[in-house]
Amino acid sequence: MFKRIPNNVLRLNLFKNFVNKFSTNKPSSQQFNELFTNEFDVDIEFFQNVKNQQRILDNIRDREMIDNFPELFADNLDSKQLGNRLIEISRTLPNDFHPIWNDRQHQTTIIDHIGQQQNFDFKPLKAEDLLFEMNLAQFSSITRGKLGIVGGPRSYMFIEQLAELSRALARWTMAELINKHGFTPVVTPNLIYSDFVRACGFEPFGERTQVYTMDGRRNVCLAGTAEMPLASMNLGENFATENDLPKLYCALSRCYRAEAKSSGEMSGLYRVHYFDKVEMFALTEPNDSDRMLDKFVSIEKSLFEQLGLYFRIVDMPPNELGPAAYRKFDIETYMYGRDFWGEISSASNCTDYQSKRLNITYQKFYFDSKTKAITEVRKNYVHTVNGTACAIPRIIIAIVEQNQSKKQDYFIIPECLRPFMKNDRIKMIKMNS
Repeated sequence: MFKRIPNNVLRLNLFKNFVNKFSTNKPSSQQFNELFTNEFDVDIEFFQNVKNQQRILDNIRDREMIDNFPELFADNLDSKQLGNRLIEISRTLPNDFHPIWNDRQHQTTIIDHIGQQQNFDFKPLKAEDLLFEMNLAQFSSITRGKLGIVGGPRSYMFIEQLAELSRALARWTMAELINKHGFTPVVTPNLIYSDFVRACGFEPFGERTQVYTMDGRRNVCLAGTAEMPLASMNLGENFATENDLPKLYCALSRCYRAEAKSSGEMSGLYRVHYFDKVEMFALTEPNDSDRMLDKFVSIEKSLFEQLGLYFRIVDMPPNELGPAAYRKFDIETYMYGRDFWGEISSASNCTDYQSKRLNITYQKFYFDSKTKAITEVRKNYVHTVNGTACAIPRIIIAIVEQNQSKKQDYFIIPECLRPFMKNDRIKMIKMNS
């Protein structure tokens, strides 16, 4: 005997099917101009409000981005003139930051320390020195290889067992994300148009940019992180209901960073022009993005605990946030050969910054409390969250510097990676004389 379905449920299902049929989950090339424009809805009244104007200016000051917006800080601007300027550049304005920073001093806040600090009875070497002496890597400095004349500064090459370790890190991390945490794997492109780079909160042009562009095609960029194509693959999506969210994606990709104005050593593994990275990315409904950020940090914590690293979790202040980030946590591991805390990962909640620029939305249904009939359907912007699961060169630094031996001719491989390797340690390669 069939169970009778209430009329209100039938009406809801029929309406959702109708919405599904006409939602834009599979955009065609003809729809591009509708799905992605350089303009999004601007609330003119919001920008003309004096209190909101002050809040925006304070946000820019706290992020130390005044040099990016000199036109907003010119003398003798009245409220109307300032409002007009804000409307004109609304697309480039940074995201708000989490209100927790309204009551804190704007300095990094250490949330937790995980693992045990190691006490060596010898002076630990930097990873690059050890790896070069073990014939496992070459770098761009004159004293550590020939790559300076091949690939320029900040280039490197992994050899034999170290190349295996790099591959093992990628395979293990992806397996953890897919099998334990339900991420959907994606193979992302290395090339991406500059409009999408900017929509994700990265400026592709200018002296301080970290984005590589192609000669002769300045609108084509090399992706600096899989976050860019993962966000952009959802261009113009209109999910039928909030029940279609969250969406969890992970990708292993080669990342390219110009590091144009970065300080520090010009060779080595810590700050390089290219590296492999496993990235996590999520689309959520607005009420769920803070929880998703916490989930990403928890996943990162689990991964680095399994690798046996000694690390800390840091809540980053407004002046350490990129334009898209509402809140960001960095994870730093202690690098013994360098004797400092080095960043190995970060996770950010970008709220609706990216989705507004990429037109990624979902349908939300509102009901009459008495009749249960649908009274309204609203299109809302999703929130986006991203996190680094494994930035391979920096994780290799941490593994090598933490697990080196007193003779400094081998280092131990973390137990979780051993199923992907031939041995439990990596030894010096003997060179033929």
